[in-house]
Amino acid sequence: MRLTALSMYVNYIKDFPPLKDVPHIGKIKSGEFDTERFINMKNRPDLFVVDISNIKLAKEKGLIAKLDKLDIKVISIRFL
Repeated sequence: MRLTALSMYVNYIKDFPPLKDVPHIGKIKSGEFDTERFINMKNRPDLFVVDISNIKLAKEKGLIAKLDKLDIKVISIRFL
């Protein structure tokens, strides 16, 4: 959201200031997302949010299976 819907992100930050502390972990589609870096984060979240357009790719790369083994819940949403 920070990159593709900045005005929406700014509005969310106004209502939910802790969102600014959520780390940017890269895009799955471009290959910049590093699964191991995410898994090894110091304060790794127990929820992973992925855009619905990338869920198939995340499954193909084994990301969903890895997160499932670590009991990290995955939700996919459609960003407009």
